[in-house]
Amino acid sequence: MSRTSLKECDGIRLKNFIIAGAKWVYHHKDHLDEINYFPVPDADTGANMYLTFTSILNEIRKVENPYLTSSIARAAALGGLMGSKGNSGLILSQFFRGFSESIGDKEVLDAEDIANAFYRAAQTAREGILSPKDGTILSVAYDGANAALASISKSEDLIEVMTSFYDGACESLEKTKTLLPELRKAGVVDAGGKGLVLFFEGMLRLATARSVKDVPVIDSQEIPDKAKAGKTITHQFCTTFIIQKNLDIDDNHIKKIIKSYGDSVIVDKGIDNFAKIYIHTNNPDQVLEKASALGKITNVMIDDMKKQIVNL
Repeated sequence: MSRTSLKECDGIRLKNFIIAGAKWVYHHKDHLDEINYFPVPDADTGANMYLTFTSILNEIRKVENPYLTSSIARAAALGGLMGSKGNSGLILSQFFRGFSESIGDKEVLDAEDIANAFYRAAQTAREGILSPKDGTILSVAYDGANAALASISKSEDLIEVMTSFYDGACESLEKTKTLLPELRKAGVVDAGGKGLVLFFEGMLRLATARSVKDVPVIDSQEIPDKAKAGKTITHQFCTTFIIQKNLDIDDNHIKKIIKSYGDSVIVDKGIDNFAKIYIHTNNPDQVLEKASALGKITNVMIDDMKKQIVNL
């Protein structure tokens, strides 16, 4: 098949890229659930990424002027903020927010624009995490973004930049099996990281006529029992909510207030004065009560992770 190239990306093309990537993640969501061992083995990474992308797609399809990349990117960030689900979904939301912030009001993107946007997206995804860990979607995004940045000195082709991100992310993804004890014991890659790789693979399948190398898929029969490979859950409830912050409240203050109630804390500062909070805790009512003093609380979701594991 012939090799295609692309010098510019407008809003319509960006919208189609996001849709193609999201559909490819949906195609693999069950497998992502099967290899979900970090931060807890609750088998929901694929579902959470799919639900987050569903919200993103709903927003970008509403855009009145889809020819502007800035309009599509902002809609994707808003969709991620309002509809993100779980740890991986909230990190995706931050990724799209960083992407949107980087491109600003640009109508079209060139190779340098998109490489810089990927890098800012990876940075933003990491900034919202209270205790970021390598060997997760965060390092996969960062390594992919660095590879994309390195490629712009060699080519002005957007597809080359996207391919470089994908190749760097694939290499990083393979390393996740050795960086985290939970993944090393289970013999799997990070599910969130793989979801991000699949998203880029889906975009590249649309963007180029050449074949994209497949990410190795582990046979379901080789996936060990989560009860044996997973770590003990110390905080039972996965709690997520949106807060419309009081004007004098910043994100670091929210992190300081919330972190004492559990772990896996993420604060996505979102858009305007809205933020989305994610925490694993044994006391969701106390978290919500404390957060309510910082602003108006909406979109509360509380999942019992111990029940999720029992039902696997």
